[in-house]
Amino acid sequence: IAELNMAISEQNENHNFEETEKELRNKLASLQVAQKDINENLLKDRTELANAKAEINAHGIMLKKIASQQGRCALSPNIPCSQDFSEFIAETNDLIDDAYDKVDQLEDHIKLLERMAEDVQQDIQKTQEEQRTIDANRREQAKSVTEKMNLLQKKNTELSELNSRAPMLAAKQQQEAEITAHLALNQKIDLTAMEDQKAIVQSQIESLQIKIDEQKRVRNDLINIKANIIDSQTAEFNVIAWTQIGNAIGQKGIKGKIVKEMLNPIMEDVSTKLHEIGIDEEFFFETNSDTGKEIFEFGWGSKPFTALSTGEQLMLMTAMMTCIIERANPQVKVLALDNINDLDAGNLGRVIKGLNIIGKNMDNIILAGVAEPTAEDTEGWSIWRL
Repeated sequence: IAELNMAISEQNENHNFEETEKELRNKLASLQVAQKDINENLLKDRTELANAKAEINAHGIMLKKIASQQGRCALSPNIPCSQDFSEFIAETNDLIDDAYDKVDQLEDHIKLLERMAEDVQQDIQKTQEEQRTIDANRREQAKSVTEKMNLLQKKNTELSELNSRAPMLAAKQQQEAEITAHLALNQKIDLTAMEDQKAIVQSQIESLQIKIDEQKRVRNDLINIKANIIDSQTAEFNVIAWTQIGNAIGQKGIKGKIVKEMLNPIMEDVSTKLHEIGIDEEFFFETNSDTGKEIFEFGWGSKPFTALSTGEQLMLMTAMMTCIIERANPQVKVLALDNINDLDAGNLGRVIKGLNIIGKNMDNIILAGVAEPTAEDTEGWSIWRL
């Protein structure tokens, strides 16, 4: 009983799971904030990189166009032009060099951020694994304490049974004393043998008294252990409650509902435009899986974007880009679609007729590709054959 009592006390004293779990939660929260900052910086740098490359391309196209004029007017090659573009060309080349320097800097910084993002993700996974280990250890400790408590209760029952035998031994001692007195008066027994028997009975009484004292000590220890178990269970209930609160406000709780409320109007708008093009499917957009893992996936019906054919992907992007331009509401709304040759004749006609409907808010729509649309489909459109 003493060993069980000590083992239970040591388990309750040596395992402060609540403090460790609190530290892990704080660490995980800090890592997730750092991950968010890194992702935002990555997005910013990638946007600037795309802009810098676009600037280099635009300047290059301009220089090629000037070089191709060969002293002729840009408006008509039949008109000579003596304009000196050397200063403009030099300034443009300087701008191109600056843009290339910026591209190199941005690419280096993006690589650094990507390594940082990978390190942070590994730290997050490691912290989550530590949380799972702590939770398993906590459950294992609760199981071990329960088993020891059951064994302790069993031993206490055995001690109570021993204690119940004490009156019987006392009665036996009294009986032996009466017999001894009676035999002494009649001088019919060996007094030496009686003294030996008395010593044995006295030893038994003393042994029983030691067990009774030990039972009292164990009873007090049991009261203390029950109090410690109540404190341990209270801490466990607190951990469970905080875990449930975290789930309630996480990806599957309030946070997930807020994201869905923001995306639902956009998904409905894209679905409507798909119907107007002639696609009888519903658009979907997912940011987290059924297991709570963060993902980025969209498509129509039950098919993600990557599972669609090239032509189906182009039709979906047509509906999405029209919706995005309308919601961004720039000063000039231009929708440009390349590679329309990925569409078969039927889908090309559906897209052109659909654009007549969903593109009514566009200032201009440009379609480019190797295709032969019918005259009926292109009624009201301007066609340039290059």
